[in-house]
Parts: sequence; structure tokens; C-alpha cells
Amino acid sequence: MQDEFYVPTTWRAQSASNKQGSAGPLNDQATAADAYRQGLEATYAAYQQLRELGVAKEQARVVLPQSIYTQWIWTGSLQAFLHVVDLRTKPDAQWETQQYGIAVRDIIAEHFPVCLEKWEQRKQPRS
Repeated sequence: MQDEFYVPTTWRAQSASNKQGSAGPLNDQATAADAYRQGLEATYAAYQQLRELGVAKEQARVVLPQSIYTQWIWTGSLQAFLHVVDLRTKPDAQWETQQYGIAVRDIIAEHFPVCLEKWEQRKQPRS
């Protein structure tokens, strides 16, 4: 993977009534974006310096922020992945979490369209 970081398109303000929620766009987008960029540059420079010193990748990367993109192999049952979709796409989930759930749903739709259709039908009210 390339060394690439997630950069929010809009910085949101902290909700006064919800510890994990947000309350719409932050007024000072530019300053928030600049602080974020500075943090990314500093941590990535530290990572590069550690690697140049010969530090093992698994140790050097502990300084990298959570926003660096990564790849992994994830195994589980289809039911477990459908459950992830149900939980992560709820309207009250954080926006980034919803995007993750949508991405998982898209993968399921590509590989298991009939199963996904049946799973979603179970949530519809019966007449």
C-alpha cells in the first residue's frame, strides 16, 4: 500500500449532548485541517526516521496515526458480516462508521446478492 492517510472532508464540532457524537460542521475548517496535516507530517517523519535507523516495521509503525490506510485479511461467517452491516449502518452511528458498514455491504452485495436480499427482507414489516 502507498503511505496514504484518511483526511476528513469536513471537520465536525463535538456534540454537547452526546460524548461520541458530532454537532455539524466546525466553524474553523482551515485551522482544524492544518493542525491535522501537521500531526500527520510529524508522526510520519518519526516513522521514517525509525525505519532508517533499522527499527522493525512492527515497532516503528506504532507512531503512525489510526488514519493511515491499511489492508488486512478478515475472515468470518456471512452472518457475522451481515451483523456488522446492521450495526454499522444504523442512523445513529458516526458517519465514518456508517461508511465502513456501507463498504462491507457493497462487498456482500457483489459476492452474495441473494443472501443479502433475503437478509434485508427479514427486516421489512410483514403484512
